[in-house]
Amino acid sequence: IFAQADFGVMNQETPLAASRPPSNWPLFNTPTELGDHMVDIGIKVFNHANNHILDQGVSGALETIQFWKDKADQGIVLTGAYNGEEDLNTVKKHTVNGITFSYIGVTEYTNGNTKPADSELKLLNLADPNQTQAQIEAEIQKQIAAAKAESDVVCVFMHWQQECNTEITQGQEAFVNKLISWGADVIYGSGPHVLQPIRYVEKPDGGKALVAYSLGNFISTEQKATNMGGGILDITYEKEYENNTVSIKDVTFIPTVTHYNSNYSDIRIIPFSEYSAELAQQHGVRKYQSQFSYEFIKEKFNTIIGEEFLKTTL
Repeated sequence: IFAQADFGVMNQETPLAASRPPSNWPLFNTPTELGDHMVDIGIKVFNHANNHILDQGVSGALETIQFWKDKADQGIVLTGAYNGEEDLNTVKKHTVNGITFSYIGVTEYTNGNTKPADSELKLLNLADPNQTQAQIEAEIQKQIAAAKAESDVVCVFMHWQQECNTEITQGQEAFVNKLISWGADVIYGSGPHVLQPIRYVEKPDGGKALVAYSLGNFISTEQKATNMGGGILDITYEKEYENNTVSIKDVTFIPTVTHYNSNYSDIRIIPFSEYSAELAQQHGVRKYQSQFSYEFIKEKFNTIIGEEFLKTTL
């Protein structure tokens, strides 16, 4: 699937600090081999603005940043975690087929982990105790304005705090409206660990912004039936060179299932088009959530995402 795309983007939920051993919940650390693999399959843009960025402290976050910066010659773009003011204020962007995309990462929280106010690590964290809400929002607005001045499409990664809720909250909707009023064109939501709806939202200056409130888990070993459904968002952009405008031509949600056997063995990602009722009955999550089934996960795709973005009813 990724090989067919010009490039892929993803929210990398956990740090990749090579000097430290791999670690599980609640303070994650992921082997850097996973980062190498994500690059190999076609992911070019990585976001680290999420609740686990401080799991290995400031030093672990800075080490993670450096891991991705060392891959800049491979066309890798990192957003959401920044080493110093200059890095924070440098627009994260790349140009693909004549269209320039920029990226900003925002998180609603960091699991209560904090960093010193004078730390060289910079985050756009709505729960930063060293800033007022107005200061944080002003910084985000400034970042979007700078990105808009240098790119055709401004993409914001937005990591939400409320987990396992498949419905959009009033708080989410209100903040999305702020991001769009400031100039965001596409918003990639993460954090809930379950699917949430995808919407087009009118921009103040005309046109529509695309908002995927949550694409669910790409791969995980969580224990709720709804955690197993996720997906890949396939977006096609079109540029009109006569008036130098870019628009979204098509959006398709490709549903996927994280599947594992008993005791979390053989963890893998399977497109729903290749999934089956037989596989669903063998899913290890049924030990914790017996309602998980082929029909259960199909119903979630149909009701949460819907045929506008699925392109059909499953």
